Amino acid sequence: MPERVARVLCLLAFAALCACGSRSAHAVASGTATPLESASVGRGRGVFAQQCAVCHGAGGAGGQIGPALRGIAKRRTADQIAAAISDPSPPMPKLEPAEMSQQDLLDVTAYVQQL
Repeated sequence: MPERVARVLCLLAFAALCACGSRSAHAVASGTATPLESASVGRGRGVFAQQCAVCHGAGGAGGQIGPALRGIAKRRTADQIAAAISDPSPPMPKLEPAEMSQQDLLDVTAYVQQL
């Protein structure tokens, strides 16, 4: 249970950081970034290509199995996106933590938000 609470707190912190992006850029540049502040769209793109694109299509355009994810940030918060990845509804497979690390989850969330 404490791990789940920590995960929720991390996701809430990530959402707060997304709302004030300038701190994130400064923290990464200065080397003082926490894992949440160092979420990377570039790394997320790579993880998405390896783990998600087979169902959701290249660039989140949609596939035969998974829905299109472009524009999802207009409909879902970062917390909701991360929760859907972390604890998915079928037919989406559970990738985290076996196939996807916590950092991968944050990076993919950052990438999906900008689609």
